[in-house]
Amino acid sequence: MTQGPATRDAARSIPGTFGLSSAQVADLLRTAGRAPSLHNSQPWQFSVTPHTIELHADPRRNPVVADPDGREMRIGCGAALFNLQLALHGHDIRPIVTILPDRARRDLLAVIRHGGTKEPTPEQRDLLRAVPLRRTNRHPYTDVPVDTPSLHALRRAALDEGAWLHVVQDPGQRATLRRIAARAHREQDADPVFRAEFAGWVAVAPERREGVPAHAGGALPEPQDKWVLRDFTPGRARTGRSARTSSPNR
Repeated sequence: MTQGPATRDAARSIPGTFGLSSAQVADLLRTAGRAPSLHNSQPWQFSVTPHTIELHADPRRNPVVADPDGREMRIGCGAALFNLQLALHGHDIRPIVTILPDRARRDLLAVIRHGGTKEPTPEQRDLLRAVPLRRTNRHPYTDVPVDTPSLHALRRAALDEGAWLHVVQDPGQRATLRRIAARAHREQDADPVFRAEFAGWVAVAPERREGVPAHAGGALPEPQDKWVLRDFTPGRARTGRSARTSSPNR
């Protein structure tokens, strides 16, 4: 079983599967491990056999105060699963995924099997090339609207994965959502247990594999922010930015 991105030493102990070598499987898991997760906690583990790859949730690596029911953990694991499928497509392998295959093993989220040979689509190739370039944006966004073609593309991407993307466009609904986010932030920030947990995941040392490093913490919150912007630095980011609004941030 391997955890997060595989190292060269770990790659020697990873068995080959699906006709791929140990080194190729290690590359698959490195690609999967580049997925986003709450506070970059990387709460997943992979188990490799000659015929399957299992995806397990790892609750030990999940910020339990911020995510008491494990919802964010499962979302992060889903992102890692998506990356793994892209990596398999890159080897012309069609993955067959069984979600929640064993009710007695609650942390076993998915089993991936070889589903035959199939060349990736141009979109899958583009997404695979984008994986190592992805970064979580903790900076504020401007209030320039997202164009309609991009919204359609995002909705289609959600539908392709069996999900539904709801875009909140009504001004009244957006105002309500801002108030809910601000209230949730105040309540979390007033909890010393939450603050202690949060501090353990941000501004981490460069050699630490998980957590949010100081250089990726984003900007400091400012009075003009319309949306809650959480300080991931903490307190060490530069001020004086010119954005007029900011995005909700975890």
